[in-house]
Amino acid sequence: MNTPSVSLIIPTFNRAKYLRATVESLLTQTYPILEMIIVDDGSTDATPELVPQLPGNPLYLRKENGGRASSINHGVRHAKGDLIWVFDDDDIARPDSLALLIAPFLKPGAQVDFTYGPWYLCDENPDGSLKVAGTSASPLLSGADFFHEMLYRCFTQGNAMLIARRCYDAIGPMREDLIRSQDHDYMLRLGRHFNATPLSEPIFYWRRHQGPRGAGGGKMFGAKHLVRNWHLYRQKIFVDLHRDFALVDYLPPTRRSLMPGIEREARLRRAVVMSAHGLWNLAFLDMQALTAASGQAPWTAGELDVFARLASAVTSDALLDLGAPEYREPLRALARHSMGWPFVQALLRAARWQVHNHLRDGERASAWRIVRAVVAAVGPWQLLRAGAAQLFR
Repeated sequence: MNTPSVSLIIPTFNRAKYLRATVESLLTQTYPILEMIIVDDGSTDATPELVPQLPGNPLYLRKENGGRASSINHGVRHAKGDLIWVFDDDDIARPDSLALLIAPFLKPGAQVDFTYGPWYLCDENPDGSLKVAGTSASPLLSGADFFHEMLYRCFTQGNAMLIARRCYDAIGPMREDLIRSQDHDYMLRLGRHFNATPLSEPIFYWRRHQGPRGAGGGKMFGAKHLVRNWHLYRQKIFVDLHRDFALVDYLPPTRRSLMPGIEREARLRRAVVMSAHGLWNLAFLDMQALTAASGQAPWTAGELDVFARLASAVTSDALLDLGAPEYREPLRALARHSMGWPFVQALLRAARWQVHNHLRDGERASAWRIVRAVVAAVGPWQLLRAGAAQLFR
């Protein structure tokens, strides 16, 4: 693939306010785009009247409302390029965005499946212009490491990725039942079967605004509910993943050859992944199996490192889920077991970190909700035990 062609897909829904600026930024690309496809997901604003006035003569495809994933799938079915670039309808590209993304594909003899990179975080000024406030913290992970980090969190997005069409053909369309987190699901599937090539330079300007999100089957929600909805849809993804993946899939490639000898580590890693997304019932099943085994050796240094990952991966929403009454006895049983106590300690460290973050950001109500959920789940006596352990460490 010496001079690969690129199909650009812009899924849009009721974003006439931003669409022109997005399109104009994409028309300045220093690497040529074969085709620009705008997929209108049944907009009810001025989008149908706006698109014929846009420069660049984009291909306009209008469909019934079905969500962002269905719009991308529709665009991919019409795309003719060797590579696919999906760009959101409210963000702004750099003139060299595509040049950055495609550079690894152009190297002689390169076998590149997809590229990805960070982006600029931008606040919206009153006049609609953007002010750069920072840069996303995207890790530079290649090969299978991309997949294993993606198990814990979604750290990139479609605007910052260029994907070979053959990858889409191999793993199939995006899940249209996911109103949010559809990118996370697709990146898990992509990273499981193909190798990532990371880029260090920010790719585009991401617009942070208070407009509604969603658009699947008419389901919309405001920006203040965005994080919670991402969490809920991630849970749908990881329930299916727990059903479909084997234990060995949770092990890094360097550890897989040791199965079944390190089944314990694989089960522990799965418990941590499920905990990170608030699927406590699934996490407790694995932890109960681990603590029920008789005659087992203490946790190894490598396994304790997995617990450390738990402390950094669990989100505020997952901790709030932990406050449900049905989780109290399973968690307290783990706290009473010598093999389960490190799991509880890691959760308490996660809670302390999340409370600190909310207080730092002036979100006292959110911090207090986490405290109440964790106290209800763990119990005051175990919290006193944890405090004593910290004091005499």
